Amino acid sequence: MVTAMATAIGLKKPAKISYRQALEELALRKARTSLHSFIAATMPKFIFSQTGYHDTICNHLDAVKCGDITKLIITLPPRHSKTEMVARRFIPYYIGDQPEKEIIYTSYSQELAEKTSRDIRRIIRSPMYPIVFPQLMLDKNRNAAGEWETTQGGTVCAQGIGGSITGRGADLLVIDDPFKNRIEAESRIYRERVADFLASTAYTRLSPNGAIVLMMNRWNTDDPVGRIEAGDDRDTWTVLHLPALSEEDTVALFPERWPVSKLLKIRQAIGEFEFNCLYQGLPRLRGGQYINSASYKYVEEEPKGLRWIRLIDPAAEQKKSADYSASLKMAKDHEGNIFISSGWHARLKWPQCKQRIVEVARIEGPEVHILFEAVAGFITAYEEAREATAGIAYVEKVKVHIDSLARALGYISAVDAGKVHLVRTESSNNWIPEFLYQSECFPSKSAHDDYISCASMGYKKLTTAQSGIGIM
Repeated sequence: MVTAMATAIGLKKPAKISYRQALEELALRKARTSLHSFIAATMPKFIFSQTGYHDTICNHLDAVKCGDITKLIITLPPRHSKTEMVARRFIPYYIGDQPEKEIIYTSYSQELAEKTSRDIRRIIRSPMYPIVFPQLMLDKNRNAAGEWETTQGGTVCAQGIGGSITGRGADLLVIDDPFKNRIEAESRIYRERVADFLASTAYTRLSPNGAIVLMMNRWNTDDPVGRIEAGDDRDTWTVLHLPALSEEDTVALFPERWPVSKLLKIRQAIGEFEFNCLYQGLPRLRGGQYINSASYKYVEEEPKGLRWIRLIDPAAEQKKSADYSASLKMAKDHEGNIFISSGWHARLKWPQCKQRIVEVARIEGPEVHILFEAVAGFITAYEEAREATAGIAYVEKVKVHIDSLARALGYISAVDAGKVHLVRTESSNNWIPEFLYQSECFPSKSAHDDYISCASMGYKKLTTAQSGIGIM
């Protein structure tokens, strides 16, 4: 009926297409609006992980393209598709149907920036790209590796850190690994150079509605991500923190290429400090050598007949972004030995932290008293915790009046004397590695000394005569 009407009014009969052609056309349409589909169309051999982290990155970058996200941080382990997705694929996808847009791409060296720029142009010149984005045309007269243009007036400027981008605008600024290696990351002078370049040069190039994507391996607590997290505008950033391994060391982020077994071998080869920085995205300052972690003793199960307490060190303050909270279970025997067991350390907002406290209290029962560090601004949280555990556990408030090092001196002496024993069970790998690292790093400007705060608080409680806590 429709075909007959079309013929009657002089319209051409619709062309018949096969089911396969229909699917191909649908895929092309999706490739214009979905980064995942664009990558699949232009790089068919790309492996999308079953864990879904590639999809998560794609979704966030799609949000950048449509303006829903204007400041995005992605921390990702080495060789986990970071540059491939965010630079080589996202930039041609971003400019494909917006060929008038201006883009600045910067990395730790001019050589690497230009190499990535050439890779992007190679993708644009590939047979598939003009099928997806037929309107984009490269300007043959402006095609240097460091800067090239489209015939519609769009530009891609590729510069190393410290390079000249004066006079250039940016609807999209992509910062890809501003540090080349550990030497650069540990150099205070170089960190300041990177910070000055980003603040005074790169960020000032943004258009009013421009977007920033900062992706990097973490090297130092004072790197660009660390400075943003410590800054006043941290809540204006969207952060994708993607560690290579789960906290329990049982799940890999990209098991198809980097299974747990390979990652554990890498950790053994490069050491916990380097692995936590690069692969887990958890940099730490090198330790102050107050606590010798080699002095800890180990037992294979919790000693019987002791009265245990659980220490809670909540996030430093109640705020929109999640901070780290920590907890340890501790006891003391009649010889003055301290036992530490069943720790947890997680980045939680207060409602999730409170839920974790209640869950653990239900498991351990009323015999394990809870000591809650009620720092300034967190008294309300203590009251909420006490109310939530009413009838389940006894919660006591602990006030802090001195700095972390002064609080820890008694505990440090006990460690040196070989009096502190860690309970090593099948699940202890969940917390002992992090606990040892915090011991080695303490004291430092790093925010991650929550376990030591718990241990110091527990030691004082257990060794104070009037505490009434000890042997049952």
